[in-house]
Amino acid sequence: MRTAGGAFTFGQNLDARIADHEDNDDASGLFDTWLDSVTGVANKEHSTKFKIIPRAGQLENIETGFRQPFIGVVYDSLEGVELDSSDPGAKYNQSLTEEEVCEHPAWIAAAGGDKDKLRKYASIWFSRTGRKTGMGFYVMSDTAQDELRALVLNSDDVNSSAGGTSNLLNLNARFASEK
Repeated sequence: MRTAGGAFTFGQNLDARIADHEDNDDASGLFDTWLDSVTGVANKEHSTKFKIIPRAGQLENIETGFRQPFIGVVYDSLEGVELDSSDPGAKYNQSLTEEEVCEHPAWIAAAGGDKDKLRKYASIWFSRTGRKTGMGFYVMSDTAQDELRALVLNSDDVNSSAGGTSNLLNLNARFASEK
């Protein structure tokens, strides 16, 4: 579950919350904190297209003192899973049912393609909260330039969303890491 000396990916954050729940059940603390990750969401300028980058080097190597809401990138040069938030087959920027989460292309990509992990996490979250909807996948669209943001696992017990809209200046998020 841990990487050698680095911050966790989004998938590793899911692993950490699953393990915390299995060890501590309702007392698990990781569900109560936002978890940033080195998984990036790159937005294509003036578009609804975005890429999920499992381990974005730009986020891993962000300089101390960085004070911008996002990292400027060249979208077309980035490797990752490309998706489109205007895809009629997937709901974005709204709450989802457990089944919708488990079949959602962005959630699957963010979980590193591991549908079993995603299903387990969603089952735990929906059981813990008793909610019928939540776990939305939030992304930007029509950005003024190509940009990269960290994919955040929200702590909100009402939603537990995946957010690629977070400002890198946001002081609520935390990185889980081996250090």
